[in-house]
Amino acid sequence: MILVLISEFMQDEIYLNIESQYYQQFNQVIVFSVKGHVYDNKRLVLQKNMVYGKKDITYKSNIDRMRYLCKGLFHRYGYQEFGNLIKSKKINKNTIKSYALFTAKTELLTETMKNILLKRITSSDEKIIFYSYRFGIGALAGIRLKKFFHNAKVIARCHGQDLFEFRNEDYYLPYRKALYSQIDKIFCISEDGKNYISTQYPQYSKKAEVFRLGTKDIGENKNLTNQSLTLVSCSRIVPIKRLELIVDALCQIKDTHVQWIHFGNGDKDYTKTIIEKTKKVGKNITCQFKGFVDNQHLVKEYLNGSFSAFINVSESEGLPVSIMEAMSVGMPIIATDVGGTAEIVYDKKNGYLLKKDFATGDLVKAIQEISLMTEKNFDKMCQNSRKAWEEKCSEEKNYKEFIERILSFQEGLK
Repeated sequence: MILVLISEFMQDEIYLNIESQYYQQFNQVIVFSVKGHVYDNKRLVLQKNMVYGKKDITYKSNIDRMRYLCKGLFHRYGYQEFGNLIKSKKINKNTIKSYALFTAKTELLTETMKNILLKRITSSDEKIIFYSYRFGIGALAGIRLKKFFHNAKVIARCHGQDLFEFRNEDYYLPYRKALYSQIDKIFCISEDGKNYISTQYPQYSKKAEVFRLGTKDIGENKNLTNQSLTLVSCSRIVPIKRLELIVDALCQIKDTHVQWIHFGNGDKDYTKTIIEKTKKVGKNITCQFKGFVDNQHLVKEYLNGSFSAFINVSESEGLPVSIMEAMSVGMPIIATDVGGTAEIVYDKKNGYLLKKDFATGDLVKAIQEISLMTEKNFDKMCQNSRKAWEEKCSEEKNYKEFIERILSFQEGLK
């Protein structure tokens, strides 16, 4: 069986890198990556049975981009989507731009993959899975290519921004009708994602299943403590992560020494705003911005640091892997009840679950409760966090089950 893997979000998907280590059961994995966002993560490491079909797929010129756009507009999915956009009454400058970008890039990806795969896969009887790691252009390209390989099926993972319309400008994601109607299976990373599909697209609810991402077992941190309060967070520094809310809470803490450490970089203007805001905290508060840290170094920090809790106050999430990594070493979690977070964070058991639009005092209270816990109660919360990770977030367990499901699905087993 051949897995055709499509990475359309960025060429260095850090969590796809982890998942790909469990692809041994496929005879061959052919990888196509679209050139997109370039972050600081390491590139995809190919395993023994993996080869690139083509990496960093992009246009040769603006003229080339226009050529693909024109071809895509006249494809039946292209003009059907334009009709859908008009009927939805969402048509404006922004949605037209999203539609055009999606259309041109899908056409580019489809043509590139077609030319390569028809040369590489000579038997039309070969069992193939087109697997898009995001629910977007990769999935639509797979749908369009499926007709050339009659033993092929198309699947996709969906995360957050590629699934929830409300997380996108004008509540618009292109080609939803074509994707939902034509794809064979959608694997959501959270129950929240599956419920969204069941509510918004009930006619396709049977296509959706939940298979969470996972993280490595890096061991339990024996240095976790609430005797000296150290809070840690890890994310891109962008507005949706709402780091200013952490600073607002720290400004209200006057009688406890707190150290806040943040891992990650991001939007320069927003980063500057957050750093300026930290100048208002009291002398009892220390704030450190570590910048980008590669995952290997980060997990060593998590395993050895004298941390008290991990904080995530995002406005929206899929199912945060950053929280999973913190739970794996036993850190208590303070997080907002958004996306699938409530599936792994249990209020007052392995941390504190805050309302999405919480009052600053709610976060202050959660921090103070951790600070005032007895050693016994704090240790119990740490144990609960580790246990929840073992049950819901283990990389080995989750990815092995996911690969078995893909294989059984291709074989026609329900």
